Amino acid sequence: MTEPHRRRVEPVAEDTSGRSGCVVLGAVLGIVVGAVFAFYGLPPILRSLYGETKIAVGGTYTGDAKEIRIELVEASRGQVQVTLEALTNKTWEPKPADFRLELSTGGDWIKAAEPEPNVPETRLDFDLGVGRALVLVFPLPERSTGSPRALHISDPPVRIALSK
Repeated sequence: MTEPHRRRVEPVAEDTSGRSGCVVLGAVLGIVVGAVFAFYGLPPILRSLYGETKIAVGGTYTGDAKEIRIELVEASRGQVQVTLEALTNKTWEPKPADFRLELSTGGDWIKAAEPEPNVPETRLDFDLGVGRALVLVFPLPERSTGSPRALHISDPPVRIALSK
C-alpha cells in the first residue's frame, strides 16, 4: 500500500486593483436605501403592528391607567380648542408635541401650542387619581379649510375621532 501524498499548493496572488469601486458603490447604495426605508417605509409598518387605539366620537379611552374623553371641540379665529377630561392613576408627563390634530382635508397633523402660563386648564401636569379638564389649543395654518377630524395622542398611542 502506498501512502497518500499531500501536495502543497502555493497561493496565487490575484490583482484586485480597480475592483473596490463596486464594493464602495454597493455600500453607499445600501446605506441610502436603508435610510429611505427607515424614514418612509418603516413607520407605516410599525403603526400597523403597534398602532393607535381608535376611539369613536364620544367614546372614552381607558387603558394604561388613564381615562381620556373629549368634552368639547371649538373652532374659531385660526385655531381649534379641544377640551378633554383626563384622569390618570400613573405618572403622566405629556408634552405639547404628544398631541396632534388631524384635519378632514388631510396634510400634516397640527401640533398643540405650548400651555399658557396664566391659564391653568392648559397646563400639562396631572395629579394622580384626580380628573381634570385639559384645554389644548391648535393654531391652524393660514387658509386652512378642513374641519377637525381626530385627536392623536402619542403616549398612550390613541386616535380619538372628533367627527364622523
